[in-house]
Amino acid sequence: MRQKFTLNSRSPDVTIRYGRSFANILEERDVVILEGNLGGGKTTFVKGVVRGLGFAKRVMSPSFVLMRVYKTKKFTVNHFDFYRLGREEITGLGMEEIIASPGSLNVIEWGGIYQNELDRFIRIDFRYRNYEKRDLIFSFKGYSDKRYKKIKAALIN
Repeated sequence: MRQKFTLNSRSPDVTIRYGRSFANILEERDVVILEGNLGGGKTTFVKGVVRGLGFAKRVMSPSFVLMRVYKTKKFTVNHFDFYRLGREEITGLGMEEIIASPGSLNVIEWGGIYQNELDRFIRIDFRYRNYEKRDLIFSFKGYSDKRYKKIKAALIN
């Protein structure tokens, strides 16, 4: 993955703001993989994405239910948590059908275990710097240079 850039977050509010900005440039059937330590900011970022799409209700981690669905005007956001799952369990979820469904946007916390099954995805690695500061490292697989540059420009400016 040669397409890569990093954002620095100094607080949960900044992480949410990045998520809101990111939401504006996502497209139907995009898959976003989030990786990082527990408490690294993954769910906080998803809150920003879902809020950026106009969802006003509470956004919660899918840790114990594996998947939460948020209906917005633009997308059906499928928010997964694969932390406790193995490959066999993920295969049984019907991910191909969910990802391919019209109007879907798919965000997978701890999705690195599944990324080899995908032709195209955006991966964000959350790197802990201190109590509130994080680096968000964006990398892309299967995206055109044009789309990559559009996403990067929207988030860095």
